[in-house]
Amino acid sequence: MQGTTAGQRAAEALGAETADEIIREHLNAGMTTGQLAQWHYHHATWLASDARTPAGQAFARGYTAAADGLAAELREMEEPGLVPVPPDTPHPAPAMAAKGWRTCGHEHATPCYVRRNPDADRGTGAE
Repeated sequence: MQGTTAGQRAAEALGAETADEIIREHLNAGMTTGQLAQWHYHHATWLASDARTPAGQAFARGYTAAADGLAAELREMEEPGLVPVPPDTPHPAPAMAAKGWRTCGHEHATPCYVRRNPDADRGTGAE
């Protein structure tokens, strides 16, 4: 950020460190990701609205950025089916895999399958 002083950079780093510590404590206490995100959204809003000095505003920016980032990472980790499937992975159904169905050439969280061996069922009428 242009025109930022060393004190403001330190305050921003302290805000990020504070968010990280608080989030870890909340997780250890059993707070869910949804509860955590809501709590930190309200807390970050309060910090930003009450910051009166450049250092206070920098602290609020650091806190908000870290809290938002950590909450997003936690939500992403909790979502089912978001594990990327590498290219050319056989279909999970053995019968489909035996017919040559594999993931396409790009890694996807929701895999797409293409038939890599079109001759597998030639003459059987199955496709």
